[in-house]
Amino acid sequence: MGWCSATTIFDALVGELVNHHAGNTDEAQMMDMVVPLARVLLEGDWDCVEDSAYIDVPWVREALIRAGVELHMPCPTCGHMD
Repeated sequence: MGWCSATTIFDALVGELVNHHAGNTDEAQMMDMVVPLARVLLEGDWDCVEDSAYIDVPWVREALIRAGVELHMPCPTCGHMD
């Protein structure tokens, strides 16, 4: 499996959280689920992080940063480089 396919794995979980659990689960709990997954994918040499369909979701960006990702694109909300 190529490691851009890790984005598909990541987006499947995050999509489920964003689309079906956002109203029932707070962002801190969702980040607690996403950070370990992102770390494992990164350890497997995930190199297409910024291709995620959810890269513009603020709590997802924060989770990726906590997992150790260095994002190279500005936040769409505030324009700040993370």
